[in-house]
Amino acid sequence: MALLCLLLPTAARGESLELARQLYGEGRIPEAIAAFRAAADRLEATDPVTAGAARNNACVLLTNTGRLDDALEECRAALRLREQTGGAEAL
Repeated sequence: MALLCLLLPTAARGESLELARQLYGEGRIPEAIAAFRAAADRLEATDPVTAGAARNNACVLLTNTGRLDDALEECRAALRLREQTGGAEAL
């Protein structure tokens, strides 16, 4: 699986995920997972689309590391956000 390519039009959203992407790029997967989760928590109320993408990224990384129960939790949260924001095109 690959991480989502996010096109983030505002600096605020970009900053909120920049650390997670940087950690992932450096191969610091546990820290990247934590950062994606933190970004999702921070953005869920104000930007559910980006929060859903962050949760999806956490899901992918958790799946790749064999943490399937945690991955399922993140995938369900991403799907819940997708449903709230209008479907597949929202993510």
